[in-house]
Amino acid sequence: NLSTRSIHELAARKAIRSLEGYDLEDVSEYIDHNSEKYKKMVEWTAKDLDVTTLRYQTVDDMVKAIGRPKEKLCLYCWTGECPKSAFPKPTIDIVDMKKPSVKKKTVETKVLF
Repeated sequence: NLSTRSIHELAARKAIRSLEGYDLEDVSEYIDHNSEKYKKMVEWTAKDLDVTTLRYQTVDDMVKAIGRPKEKLCLYCWTGECPKSAFPKPTIDIVDMKKPSVKKKTVETKVLF
């Protein structure tokens, strides 16, 4: 399974974090393939991956290729948005997935004499 469950493992998010110095919630400036920020993100990622050419598919082209309505797709990794209609059944909130989990541990002790 090559999928990721962490926002920190996504190549574009890694590039944005490096360029901005922190994680951005709103990545809209990096989505416009005509923007300077988008170009810098692609350059950074290509260098990090040690490749000479790197092109990202646009969100609209990806949606068209999948053949499902945009409002039925989770696009959080691309746009920071995941409409409720993309998941009609209860699921883990992807925003919660990027928060470190805090588990309380119960320790039971027994005294033996």
